[in-house]
Amino acid sequence: MHVDLLIHAANATLLVSFLVRDILKLRMLSVVAGGMFLSVCLLASPVGWASLAWNLVFALINGVQITRLLLERRPVHLRPEEHELHRLAFRALRPREMLRLLGATRFVDAAPGEVLVAAGRDPERLLVVLEGRLEVRVAGASVAALGPGQFVGEMAFLTRELPKADVVVVEPARLASLDAAGLRRSVAHDAELRAAVQGILGADLAGKLRAPTGRA
Repeated sequence: MHVDLLIHAANATLLVSFLVRDILKLRMLSVVAGGMFLSVCLLASPVGWASLAWNLVFALINGVQITRLLLERRPVHLRPEEHELHRLAFRALRPREMLRLLGATRFVDAAPGEVLVAAGRDPERLLVVLEGRLEVRVAGASVAALGPGQFVGEMAFLTRELPKADVVVVEPARLASLDAAGLRRSVAHDAELRAAVQGILGADLAGKLRAPTGRA
């Protein structure tokens, strides 16, 4: 009788697990149901060793996946400058996705007059303005101004074409510098993250093209 109750309880728990939408809860309920099935195997006479072994395998797999999910859901703590970069430029990304990008990121200062991007040269990096002001210049003439939250070099990153304008610092600037090759590696195996980053850069570029100043 006790065995029958355990079987019904295990199957009811499995049924509930199929109804939940959270994968972590599903796996945890599966482990609970698996524990009940293990008890059934041990209480049965003779002991169902084959069922016992399979349920142990399922429990081990679910245990590994639960551990992975719990690690992925740990709170993410960004340093103040990293948080500011997230807020200004990458707020569409989840904090844990942001961590992926930070592996290719360093923070730098730039002085007035410094050329951050030179026409005809691969910048090999993607920049985000955190503080200060930059100018986009074509043949020495200013065509656009860039400020906090805007990207530098996104066209070259997206198209892999050489830039057609210079970007020069006009006020002391603080910048996030993302190594282009490292950033591409960070998103290479994550289609969702890659699409999100491309969408962010595309939106920034579209905003510049719509601006009255024109060709940023």
